[in-house]
Amino acid sequence: MVTKTVTLKMVRGDSQKIGVKVRNLHEAPTAIVFSLKKSVSHNDYIFQKTLDNGIAEEGEGRYIIKINPADTEQLAPASYQFDLEMTFGEDVITLVIGTLEIIADVTRHL
Repeated sequence: MVTKTVTLKMVRGDSQKIGVKVRNLHEAPTAIVFSLKKSVSHNDYIFQKTLDNGIAEEGEGRYIIKINPADTEQLAPASYQFDLEMTFGEDVITLVIGTLEIIADVTRHL
């Protein structure tokens, strides 16, 4: 599989669903993890989503990552780094790496 690089944008404190379609899956993954950090070099995660805890399987290689308002409502508007990894037994594949741009909202302010 080829790792994709993307930039996503969302408004701080809003709900967001990110759809992912994985082609040519020959077996079900044993784990899926979406991780968000301030930068790649930071040790602490802002949040992580896992299969059945924020990531739902839709069938036929389709997955939905659900970001809840509480996940981003305290974040400063900025660019954050993420990746999405799938595990098949002992094999780990990074499907997507990228930047999540958190945009300031007008209605709620920090």
